[in-house]
Amino acid sequence: MGNYMSGGTSIALYDTLGQDAARYVCNQTELATICCSSDLIDNIIKLKADDPENKMSALSSIVSFEANVPQETLNAADAQGIKITTFDEVL
Repeated sequence: MGNYMSGGTSIALYDTLGQDAARYVCNQTELATICCSSDLIDNIIKLKADDPENKMSALSSIVSFEANVPQETLNAADAQGIKITTFDEVL
């Protein structure tokens, strides 16, 4: 609700669509923030890292629904220019 109240737009990004479709959605929507469960964070970082056409350049932050994000994941995200924040921190 906070997203809608602040004028944001929600985009459904299904991990079952595959890497090319996810990159396409990120590129078309200029997606800057992804909110997801922690088990998907590594996949998102890999999508940006393996992006030969830089279609995910706008992606700059991930909000994790879980509080415990491993340090190696935080380091990998930082290397890709992605800041990880937990949902508790957002609240």
